[in-house]
Amino acid sequence: MQRVEFRGASGLTIVGDVDGPDDGPAVLLLHGGGQNRLAWKGSGAALAAKGYRVVALDARGHGDSAWDPDANYEMENLAHDLLAVIDQLEAERPAVVGA
Repeated sequence: MQRVEFRGASGLTIVGDVDGPDDGPAVLLLHGGGQNRLAWKGSGAALAAKGYRVVALDARGHGDSAWDPDANYEMENLAHDLLAVIDQLEAERPAVVGA
């Protein structure tokens, strides 16, 4: 597993863990409201072992991702961060799994 950093929609740092083969089908894992990317540790490892390229993300203000100085944590902002991360991936159409 490798820690990676992405730029969210407003430039905030979004942190994730990547696991699995570089050429595997991409799966993005999004945690629940009171969690962080580590909630997916076991599931991510199982998917990586099956050949998937797994990216478990910390949402803005969670885990190691940056806090928004304007406290913009609305669902729309989280969705924009997700789209920004997808644009930075080398995968065509990642599957997105949320809790």
